[in-house]
Parts: sequence; C-alpha cells; structure tokens
Amino acid sequence: MSQLKEYQKLISPSQYRHFLENVELSEIQLIDLEASVIPKNLVNKDKVSIRIEDRYTVQSINKKDGEVIISGNLIFDTPIPGRGKNPLIIKAEYSSIFSFKGSIPKEFWELYKEITLPKQIWPYFRELVQSVVSKMNLPSLTLPILK
Repeated sequence: MSQLKEYQKLISPSQYRHFLENVELSEIQLIDLEASVIPKNLVNKDKVSIRIEDRYTVQSINKKDGEVIISGNLIFDTPIPGRGKNPLIIKAEYSSIFSFKGSIPKEFWELYKEITLPKQIWPYFRELVQSVVSKMNLPSLTLPILK
C-alpha cells in the first residue's frame, strides 16, 4: 500500500481540515529554473504533445518556530519518441514556507504536499511556462487547470 494511503488512514478528513485551519502560507519562491528549446525539432508545433511531472518533498519541520519548508520540482517537456533530446524542456524548483500554530504531525505535511500544495504551486508554474515559451518566440501555450 502506498505511503499516501497509510497517512490517510492516520489523519481523517476532519482532522486534516482542523490542522489546515492552523496553517498559513508565508512564501512561495522560485529557487531554480532551467529551460531549453531546439526549435527545429519541434515538428508540427500546433500539435505538440506535452508531459508534466511534479514531485514535492518536505524539507524541514521546525516545531519550535512553527515553520515548515516544502520544495516542489516541476518539469514540463515535449517528448517526441525517436527524436533524441526533447525539443522543449522547462524545469522549475519552488520553495514553499508555511507557518503553523499548535502541534501538527508530520503525517499532515506528507498529505498536504500531495493534496493541497500542488494546487497552490500550479498557477505559478503555469504562468512561468507560458512566459518562458513566449520569450522563446514559440506559439502561445496555456497549460490546463489542475483538477
């Protein structure tokens, strides 16, 4: 069974909502950005296949100061099988800092990074991808909303 399911067993939805009431987002910061394009390898630019990957990691929990840092790594690329390196890749790493009151267990943060944090980071990444693609002089691209 996945670790996420184990955490969900330990914290009920009502407990999750209770803990969430004691959490404030202090800061979201872009800490690393890597982008590359090979325009000649973008075949049929109007029908580009896109792939998006994300991974979030709890970096530190400071119970004394009531602060948590969670990093998020997101990758946008346009894989074209058999064409070598992907013609368009955008990688971003974000650092999110939260303050909290009271005692919040580690399991909450593990759930938070999988359930809530992606919805908070996604608008930043969408705008970043759209802006970078525009600066690469490529056709406009709007990523879908996160569901």
